[in-house]
Amino acid sequence: MGEAPYILALDIATRTGVCEGRADAPPRFYTKTFAESGDEHEEAFERGLRWIAERLQVDRPDVIVVEAPVNPAAFMGRVDEETGRLGLSSNPATTIRLMGLWAVMAAAAKVKGIRYKRYNVQSARKTFIGAGNLKGAEAKRRAFEMCRLLGWSPNNRDESDAGCIFYSAASEFAPHHAPAVTPMMWNKVATKIGGVDVGSPDPWIAGMRAR
Repeated sequence: MGEAPYILALDIATRTGVCEGRADAPPRFYTKTFAESGDEHEEAFERGLRWIAERLQVDRPDVIVVEAPVNPAAFMGRVDEETGRLGLSSNPATTIRLMGLWAVMAAAAKVKGIRYKRYNVQSARKTFIGAGNLKGAEAKRRAFEMCRLLGWSPNNRDESDAGCIFYSAASEFAPHHAPAVTPMMWNKVATKIGGVDVGSPDPWIAGMRAR
């Protein structure tokens, strides 16, 4: 089967969660902050480019994977019938910054000739926690709990989101090396908060426990 590929997974944002390592071992987690309050977009892009360029000089990964950026159209809200104005569901400046950082990371991977892929967040969550249609906060909670269940050690939800992308890549590019995630584990993270079992949301499972 050969050596397990080294994967660099990024949950790209102003505070970018990073998960990296070989597909057959617990990965390393950390966070890179590319902008502080009041910084211009160009400053964030410069920090992002400088970091990824230096990172790729230190140890070349086999694969770089990211969470696919959201289509900017998804941030468009609804028109207020009374005022006729369009309400936005996200700050346009935030969208510009996220798209810019994504472009920097993708371009760096392409220039260096490193295999690169972006993952749809719903598809990645379906693979990692068994559900792709959960609300953001609950999906992030379960991803964090799944990382812990696997023996991984993310420090925050940004890093565990990167762990979700890391696992999707490991499952695709190195299925024989990736750790097993089972439906039983999906159910387990659905019923845990902070590592404490709070009971199954599935009536059938709850009924079986009561027997």
